[in-house]
Amino acid sequence: MSVDEACENITDEQESCDDSVDISYVHEQSLNEIKSKLDANEEIIAGQVNQLFFQEFLPDDDMMVPIDMQGASVEYDGLEDMLEKLGPKGAAEVFVNGRNLFEQKYAMSARTVLTAHICSQSGNIQVCTTSLAGLIVTEGSFSADAKVLELHATILDRMGWPGARFMSDDGAVVKKTDNLKQHCRLTVEPEYLDAPQPMTVKELRDLLAEDILVDTLFEGEEEEFIEESEASGGEDTEEEDDEPPAKKAKID
Repeated sequence: MSVDEACENITDEQESCDDSVDISYVHEQSLNEIKSKLDANEEIIAGQVNQLFFQEFLPDDDMMVPIDMQGASVEYDGLEDMLEKLGPKGAAEVFVNGRNLFEQKYAMSARTVLTAHICSQSGNIQVCTTSLAGLIVTEGSFSADAKVLELHATILDRMGWPGARFMSDDGAVVKKTDNLKQHCRLTVEPEYLDAPQPMTVKELRDLLAEDILVDTLFEGEEEEFIEESEASGGEDTEEEDDEPPAKKAKID
């Protein structure tokens, strides 16, 4: 396989990771139960789909996991609209596919790692970068005083990455202003935003209450987010009624 072919294979994977994401959070246990029902071709009702999102009724320690809704072919005006248009089974398939898409994108990202082999030869610096499979991705000659930044530019041009970070064998991040000749081998990874992580129901509630996490959940037409303290607190008062309603979860 040629350098161009090897690089094209890796870049194809990377392009699927670079697609924009539309992250929502769903109840992990409910999603797994829905997936099992889909696999068994069993009936799915609207209430089972609703439970993916209405975390005010879930235990604090239950897990919420991210899904990527970018693959949804149509935009919906809330969960109720989706259920009306697709039915419970169709909506369930969208969410299961969203979880699969999320895992696929970030799994591909994790596999995209290069190794730069660096050596001095005839007064120049020779660098060969290879994939995890050992395929040559780039080969080049640099001046004796070349910086890591020059290799960085070469890799970005070849791979189409938005950025890259370099690490030494001990895992330390290497400055791009370092001389290439200071190193004999570097690990090269694409720079991405960190993948959204699973979190507990309580952690998600807290983020929503603090208005930190935005556009993460679907909303039912009549459902409002209820903080645990309100649900288990004292009697309702007129002052509480006058307060603005808590932030509703929504779908873009």
